[in-house]
Amino acid sequence: MAENNLQKKQYRSELYLLMVTVIWGGTFAVTKSGLEDASPLLFLGIRCSVAALLFAGLFFRRLKKHIAGSLRAGLLLGLLMYLGLGLQTVGLAHTTASRSGFITYVYALIVPFLQVFFLKKRPAAGSIIGLLTVITGLYILTNPGGGPIMIGDFLTLGSAIAYAFYITFLNTHTRGRDVIVLTGMQFAVTGALALVTSPLIESPFLRVTPNLLWGIAYLALLGSMLATYVMTRFQKHTTPVRATLIYAMEPIVAVIIASLLLNETFSGAEWAGAALIVSGVLISEFWGLLMGRRRH
Repeated sequence: MAENNLQKKQYRSELYLLMVTVIWGGTFAVTKSGLEDASPLLFLGIRCSVAALLFAGLFFRRLKKHIAGSLRAGLLLGLLMYLGLGLQTVGLAHTTASRSGFITYVYALIVPFLQVFFLKKRPAAGSIIGLLTVITGLYILTNPGGGPIMIGDFLTLGSAIAYAFYITFLNTHTRGRDVIVLTGMQFAVTGALALVTSPLIESPFLRVTPNLLWGIAYLALLGSMLATYVMTRFQKHTTPVRATLIYAMEPIVAVIIASLLLNETFSGAEWAGAALIVSGVLISEFWGLLMGRRRH
């Protein structure tokens, strides 16, 4: 009975993570559109600050009571969130939403390598094969016509690395802590860092338009507040590997929404590169299971 309850809890948690994946798939096109009216880091700072203020307004007493116990974890996760979202947002100003979605997904391959590093174990053969497959896919996706690679693609790859660290530490730093407090702190740290670094890194500009307000509302309420809360609340009830597989839908959703909202299209070569990226991640994740079954 206890085992069945745990399985039900895990499956329910994974359904919530799938919902997050769909929401996040839409953030690429919404962010790309919003960057027409605001510089990247200023846009990110407003997005996360709005989410943090909403958390503070809704859960002030809870935040006041538990903030001390979550301070260290909140600062670490907030810094990693800032690096991930910051590099991704700046990258989106210099690449397409569709390509950003698939390059960001490379974090799913990096997660197993980070786990290997922290556990002091050699990488499995499947991880090496998956890495080579993903590298090939990245080259084809970002350089399908033999022309120059967009600087936004490199920035987005850096974002994927930061996200990999974020996913890894999320599993170890949320247990025993108040999820509401931890989520609100992450947005406060990210928003503050983005607003402080904006005038240092970019030339800030802001035009208040319906497009900007819609983008901030979607990203703050759904893409930031709801999605990160659900991820922080439910990812601990599954494994990092299973969570990574669920997040595999994100780049596919990103392409579909970017096609509908921004009229972006993928060439045949870009689709081939995207397919190799997803395949490489899946090879890395499933290799151990396949080899284990063959031995039996």
